[in-house]
Formats: sequence, structure tokens, C-alpha cells
Amino acid sequence: MTRMTNVDIARLRTRDLQTRFDSSSDFSGDFNLMPSHLIEFVRPAIARGEKMVASAPCDMAIWDAPGDGTYYSSGVPVVATGFANRYGTNFMLGTVAGNLAGNAWNRRKAEALSQKRWMAYIPQGMLTISTCGFYIDHEDGQFWRGWHDLDKVDWIEPSKVEIRTQGAQNQVRFQLISDWAELLYVLWVRTATGGHHPRKYDWISPNLQTIPLDSYPEYGTGAESVHSPAARGPEAHFGQANANLALIFSLISLFFVFFLVPTLIFGPLAVWQSIEAKKKGNMSRRRVLGMLLGGGMLLFVFVLLIAGLLGYVSSM
Repeated sequence: MTRMTNVDIARLRTRDLQTRFDSSSDFSGDFNLMPSHLIEFVRPAIARGEKMVASAPCDMAIWDAPGDGTYYSSGVPVVATGFANRYGTNFMLGTVAGNLAGNAWNRRKAEALSQKRWMAYIPQGMLTISTCGFYIDHEDGQFWRGWHDLDKVDWIEPSKVEIRTQGAQNQVRFQLISDWAELLYVLWVRTATGGHHPRKYDWISPNLQTIPLDSYPEYGTGAESVHSPAARGPEAHFGQANANLALIFSLISLFFVFFLVPTLIFGPLAVWQSIEAKKKGNMSRRRVLGMLLGGGMLLFVFVLLIAGLLGYVSSM
């Protein structure tokens, strides 16, 4: 016979507790969900007389967006005269193309980051459920809510519930994964609806119904919980992708500096020599080709300069 996991035992304990709730409207006895020495010590903060009844590791996610749609644009100043004009303008022509691409990337990235999704909120916590609410201890402090602070609790799937509660400005959605997620759901249903909830039995699967009452081991003696927090490395800092792009675009800009300097030098020389050749009556194809290539490259630089200036102005 396959050894039961702590997840299985927690759900069976919760099933039996709900059975006792259904048979006694004023149930106030000992929950007996797990050995008392395995329950985390938590200082009661929700109501006088509350009692801690179960503890287990947990993960909590929040429905939110990592960004608000804003982004930083970058531009390159134009130096118009003297020595700086010869080299600074060349540098600007290369970097402005990179900045245009960078700003477009930043805009798309900001739009993507403004879309809401499930994000890690408490990736490693210890859930403790009491008769009056729940507590989550984590490395940055403690998160707790009383049953009456919760607008809604929905059972999503085994060991996962969704919680809705009021935030500073609007309703906040959380998803909680833990061995005792079903217990949180059952206790909220009992408190918020008096046990009259149309879906209060949805979480009890057929295989749970076949296991007799109290015919299984104590919680904590089963196989390791599948929801034990895993070791995690440091999270990547926001803006890492932008830093990589900055390096890439700077290298592109460096390339364009060397690419444009010969163009700005030899393009006018090609046009000048073509004109001189025409003055002397030369109508060869070489003169025409030199004129077209030299003038075409200068036109390309001019268009690139105009596009860069327009992009710089629009990104300010």
C-alpha cells in the first residue's frame, strides 16, 4: 500500500472536521488535526480566545502587475560645431539608432509588465490556521487575516485556494498553496456563511470518501509534503534585460562610429571628384557610379540623422 503523504492526511483531517461541523451546529471541541507540538507558536492577534489548530509550509501568490506601464527613454545630445561636430555627430548618428530601438523595446517591455499575472508574494512561508483566521510567518515578517477580513475564498484545486480581501484602494487577490488550504476554506465557509455554502463539498474527491473516519495516521508522520518550500536562489533584479540591452546598443553605437566616419569623409570626396571629372568632360560610367554611391551614402546618413532627431524628440 502506498504510504500516505501529509497532504493526504491533512485533507482527510479536514474532511472529518467538516463532518463534525455538519453534525453539530455549535461545535466547540478540540479540533485534533495534528500533534500540538508540531503547531507553530504564534501570538494571537485577531481575537481574544483564539486557538491555533494547524501549521504547514505554504506559498502565496498575488494577482498583480510587475510594472505600471511607465518606462525610461534615453536620448543623445547633438553637438553642432567645431571638433565636437566632426566626431560627436558621428557618435550621435550611431547611438541614436540604438536608442530608438532601445526606447521601442522599453515601451513594449513596459506594456508587457503592466499586464496582471500571478506573481510570487510569499514564496516561502509557514502557515498557521487558528479558530479566528490565519497567519503566515515569512522572512520579512508576518501576514495575517481574520475570517471576517476575507471577502471571498474559493477552492481552486487540491491544496490551493484563492482569497479575496480588501487592500488600501481596491480588492486584492491571493492564491495560497499549502497542505491545510482546504482547512482554511472550510473554516471560512463555516464562519462567513454559517456552513451554508453551495460548493462547500466540492473539494472532497471520491477517493477521500472511501477512506473510513480516523483510519489514517497523524499529520506529520506521512511522506514529505509536496508543498514544502524549496531552496531558492536570489531573484533577478528588475532591469537586468535593460542593462544587457544597454551594453549591446553601446557596442552597436561603437561600430557605427567607425562605420560613419569613412562615409562622411569619402562620400563628399567621391561627389567632389565626380563633379571635377564632369567639368573636364569625363562622362564615363565610373564617374556616374562614383557620384551615385558617394551621394547615396551621404543621403543615407542624412536620413538616419533626421530619423534619429525625430526619435530623440518624440522620446523626451
